[in-house]
Amino acid sequence: MRPRAVLALAGGTLLGCVGSLEHEPSAYFGGVSVTDAGRPPADAAPRMLPPEDRRPAPPAAPDALAPWPPDATAAWDAAAAPVADAMPAPPLMPDAAPSACAPGADGVALLAMRCGGCHNPMSAAKGLDLRSPGLGMRTVGVASTCQGRPLVGTGPGAPSGHLLDKMEGPVPGCGNQMPFGGPALSAQEKACIREWAAQAIAKVKGMEVLP
Repeated sequence: MRPRAVLALAGGTLLGCVGSLEHEPSAYFGGVSVTDAGRPPADAAPRMLPPEDRRPAPPAAPDALAPWPPDATAAWDAAAAPVADAMPAPPLMPDAAPSACAPGADGVALLAMRCGGCHNPMSAAKGLDLRSPGLGMRTVGVASTCQGRPLVGTGPGAPSGHLLDKMEGPVPGCGNQMPFGGPALSAQEKACIREWAAQAIAKVKGMEVLP
């Protein structure tokens, strides 16, 4: 057979195969069996697979929770304590000043005991009664028989007056130290009587009647 005839025969066979692929419903297209109805159009975009998920896998849940540490429990309880428990306590009020008198003693009782032998309702020397009730009203701001000096003055500062001066020693022109004829008052007894005098002055100025 001549070469030209061979080429013509080969060309006819090739065309026959192509035509069979285009019109055979069960022909293979791109390695996949398709039909005319399911064949993708020529301009369709290629199908894209979803991107691979490269995130790390979550850690596995523990089989059981670990016991709560005791120290952590104590810290939690302390943090959850009521705020009121942490509030500072109010400052304490200062205590009253201690009395100058001995336990169970007071200035009125001392005057009555140490000086009441001469200055009492039955024999009030110089008109001064130191044993009857109301001693503060009868002495604070009241003039004595010596130059009109008050028995207990009402001026500013520490208590003063003729009655208190006579406890310290003789007063020129106004007699001897009191109590006359007996032992002198001790320093504590004098301080106790002066404490009473300060209280009596404050009460009389406040128009309060003393017993």
